[in-house]
Amino acid sequence: MKFEIRAAQIDLARQIETVDTVKRFFDVAAGAGLNTIVMYLEDRVKTATYPYSPDVESYSEAQVREMVAYADTLGLELIPVVSPIGHTERFLRHPELAQLAELRGNIPGMFAKGTPDDMHMDTCPRLAETMAFFDAYITEVAALFPSKYFHIGFDEIHEMGFCELCKGTPVAELFGGAVKHFYDLLKRLGKEVMIWDDMLEQQPKLLELIPKDVILCAWFYQYTEQYPTARFETSSAYDYLTYYERLGYRTLACPNKRGSLDTLTTYAAKCHTMGMLLTSWEMSNHQQLAYLYPQLTYAGLLWTGKEVPGPAALEKAAAQYVDTPAAAKALATAMSAVQYGGVPLPGDKACYVLPNECGYVTENMLPLVIDVLEHATGDKDVIDAYLAKLHALQLRFHLWETGYALHEYRAGVGSLTIEELRREAAACAKQADAVTEKITALWDRLRSGLPYSSAFRNEQKMYRAAADWLVKTAENAVAGEIGRLVIRYELREYTAACKTVATVHYADGSSFEAANGTYKGMYLRGVQYDYSYEIPADKVPVAVTLTVSGYGASGFRYVSANVGGKEYVPEAVASASGQVEHAEFMLDNDTRAAMFNEQDMMQFFTNDISAKREHSVTLSMKEW
Repeated sequence: MKFEIRAAQIDLARQIETVDTVKRFFDVAAGAGLNTIVMYLEDRVKTATYPYSPDVESYSEAQVREMVAYADTLGLELIPVVSPIGHTERFLRHPELAQLAELRGNIPGMFAKGTPDDMHMDTCPRLAETMAFFDAYITEVAALFPSKYFHIGFDEIHEMGFCELCKGTPVAELFGGAVKHFYDLLKRLGKEVMIWDDMLEQQPKLLELIPKDVILCAWFYQYTEQYPTARFETSSAYDYLTYYERLGYRTLACPNKRGSLDTLTTYAAKCHTMGMLLTSWEMSNHQQLAYLYPQLTYAGLLWTGKEVPGPAALEKAAAQYVDTPAAAKALATAMSAVQYGGVPLPGDKACYVLPNECGYVTENMLPLVIDVLEHATGDKDVIDAYLAKLHALQLRFHLWETGYALHEYRAGVGSLTIEELRREAAACAKQADAVTEKITALWDRLRSGLPYSSAFRNEQKMYRAAADWLVKTAENAVAGEIGRLVIRYELREYTAACKTVATVHYADGSSFEAANGTYKGMYLRGVQYDYSYEIPADKVPVAVTLTVSGYGASGFRYVSANVGGKEYVPEAVASASGQVEHAEFMLDNDTRAAMFNEQDMMQFFTNDISAKREHSVTLSMKEW
C-alpha cells in the first residue's frame, strides 16, 4: 500500500500556530515517512494586497519563506490552500472586503436569513472585484510556495446564485466558471490546481465543466465499506475514485480519523489515486497539534507500505510516544475507539438527549484509558494533549448524565434522590474547574504567546455555565414540577437541516410549544435517537402536533408524554398535511418511522425546493 503522495493537512486558518510549532509538525510528518504538507491557510498570510489582519493573526511573507525552507530540508513539499469563493468569512469580516460577499446587502440565501448579523461565508463569483482581489492575493501567496500544486478549496459552497448578478444562472455554471478562472490564473503561474470534490455530487454537471487536469481531493470521513458514501444528499455509496479516474481526473483520497483512515486507505489502494491526504480541522479549542502526532505516525506506517491497517500498526505508532506497552495500548485506544463527538450539555433550552448504549460504552472506557495515560512517561506534549481531550470528554458525559437525571427527577420519574443529584451537580462544578485549569495550562505551554481563541474561551464558558445551571437547578428542584414530552427521531441523512416544532394540545383548547429548533442526534448514534422536552405538569395532553420545515427529511418513530406520574401515548393520526409518508407508523414504538419532507437531498441542492414549506401531523393521545 505504498502511495506516491503521502500528505497531512495542518489547519492554520482556524487556529494559527507559532512558526516553531509548525516546524515540529513538519518534523513529525517527515519522521513518519510523509512527504507533503497541505497548509490550510485561508487569509493567514499577510501581503501587500491583504494587509487587514493584525500581525498576531497572520504570517508574514518572511515567516512563510522560513517554513518553506525548513520543510525543504526535511524533504517535505508544502501546498497552500486559499479558497477564493467558499470559506471566505475571514476575508469578508473586514469592512474593506465585505462588498465581495454573495449575500451583500443582507440578501437571504439558502441558510442565511438576510439579517445584518448573518455570517457571510461565500464571495460572489460574478463580481469583477472578487476576481481582481483574489487574483492578486493568490498570485502573492503562490510566489511564496515552490510547489507545483496550489489548492483553491471550493468545498461546501451553499450560498451561490442569490445576488442580482448571479440569480438565474445555474449554480454549476457559476461554480465551473469560477474554477476555470482561477485554474487559468494558476496555469499562467506554472501551478497545477487542486480542489475538494464534495460539490461535484450536488452539481454533477461540473464534471463536464472543470478542466480534466484539475486534481480532485476526495474527502470521505465515514467508515468506508465497499465504496465511500456521499457527503450530502442521500449518502449514496459509489466507486468515486474509479469514476473520477475514468473521466480523466487525478485524485487524492482524504480521510480524517481512524475509521476512515483505515478503510479509505484500503479502498484507495485498489484505485489509481496519486496518494493520500490526512486532513484535520478545527484545532482552535484546547486541542493541540501534538494531539495529531500519533495519527501522522500511524498514517505514515500505512502509506509507506510498512504496515497494514489494524491494531498492531496502531500500537506500533502509539509506542513511539509512550514508554510502556500498556501505555501504547491506552494511547492507541484513545486514537481510535474513544469517540469525540459533541456530548449535549444541560442548560436553558429545556430539552435533553437521552443517554444511549454507545455513549455508555465510551464513558466507561474513559477512566481506564485516563488512568494509564496519567501514569505514562514519554512525549509529554502528546500525553497531555490526549489527557486534556479525554478529561474534557469525561466532564461532558458527567454534565450530560447529571442534567438528564435531574430532568427525570423534576418530571417525577427519576431514580436518584435530590441529595444525590445535588452531590453530582457539585462534583460537576469541581470537575469543570479542574478541566479548565488543565487545558489552560496546556495552551499556555504549547501555544505560548498566542491569545486564547474565541472557541477556547467559549468552551470554558460552556462548561462553567452548564455546571452552574446544574447546581442552581438542583438546589430548587421539586419532584413532579414538570411534565415531559419524549420524541423518538429518525434522521437518515445527517446533513439535513430540518426544523421541528412540537406543540402539545389540551382539552381546554390551549396549547404549549414544547420544541422549536433543529434537533439532531448529537453523540454516537445511528439514525434513531430520543429528545425529552419540558411541558406543563398541571395539564393532560390530548394531542401532539409535529411540524417540519427546512432542507431534507426528518423522521419520527414515536411520541410519548409523562404528566403527573401518568404516561400518554399516541391513539390515532388526527390529521396530516404537506409531504408525509406513513404517519401511522408513529402509533407504535418500533423500528418504523414516518418521514416528513423531501428525502432526496439532491432536490434541494439542484432545484432549491422551498425550505419554507411545512409538513405536519397531529396525533391524538390517550392515557396508557
